[in-house]
Amino acid sequence: MNDMCKHWYLMVVDFVEKKIVWLDSLHYAERDDFRRRAILQMVIILEEILVHKSYNDNITPCSPERMISNFSLCKPRHIQQQRPGSHDYGHITVNTATRMKLAIHLVKSKNNLMYDDVLSKAAAYWREEVHKRDFLVSC
Repeated sequence: MNDMCKHWYLMVVDFVEKKIVWLDSLHYAERDDFRRRAILQMVIILEEILVHKSYNDNITPCSPERMISNFSLCKPRHIQQQRPGSHDYGHITVNTATRMKLAIHLVKSKNNLMYDDVLSKAAAYWREEVHKRDFLVSC
């Protein structure tokens, strides 16, 4: 999910536990209400897809396991940058390498229709950064 084209956070629909999990690496209390509403709106959209007759003819359209709006929305779990010696067990802790691996896996996914566009933009950005660095070194 994206907040104001500035921050990404993750919504996970757990069908086994019947929960909607909200993971956020940049907790900003003033945006919690907006993010919660955005998650609930997405839940309704997903539910409409799941109960639509074209989704799967073999499953009853309004079966309880497909009614995501009945799932509980967990409080946001804030992902924090890992710090040496930090033992805050109330949060999920990741490091920069873990975030980068996740980003690479999402970009490289066969389902990513923007794969070629993302790669070309990344390459252009890298060339620009190299050019800036070379310019600074030559000064």
